[in-house]
Amino acid sequence: MLMDKSSYYINGSTIESPNTYEEIPSKQEYEKLKKSKIEKNNRQKHKKNLQKRKTIIAVTAVFALGLLLMYNQSKVYSKQMKLTELKRNISELRLTHEDTQMKLYKLSNIETIRKNAQNKVGMVSMKKTKNVYVNFSKNYFKPRTSEAKMSKTKELLIKLKNLLF
Repeated sequence: MLMDKSSYYINGSTIESPNTYEEIPSKQEYEKLKKSKIEKNNRQKHKKNLQKRKTIIAVTAVFALGLLLMYNQSKVYSKQMKLTELKRNISELRLTHEDTQMKLYKLSNIETIRKNAQNKVGMVSMKKTKNVYVNFSKNYFKPRTSEAKMSKTKELLIKLKNLLF
């Protein structure tokens, strides 16, 4: 059915009436438009999914970095606690060292030693009239014969061992 173009014309106006002259898209064009729309939607979904993945990766990275920082901070804290404990131990040891030095100084005094020996052990102090003088330049003792024999036997065994092996 052919239509005349004059039926689309409205008198008194120089424009054609809207919606009266439309071309109906063919089935191929309709399918093409539908495919392009689906592709556009797919691209948009892909972009959104990609953006979601990026944010999830970023959040995961920030979370992992936070955990790593907390782990390192806990190591630093534990080492700091050990250092504080060691410093406290050093100061305690210094105090005990000073105390023992003071006790040693008090006990190393010759008068304190003499008093302890006389009172606790029962030492009798010598008088000058009872002094005995000994000359250590002379050998007053017999040589040990059994020890000399043992050393000769050992020497002989060592020589035999060296010759055989």
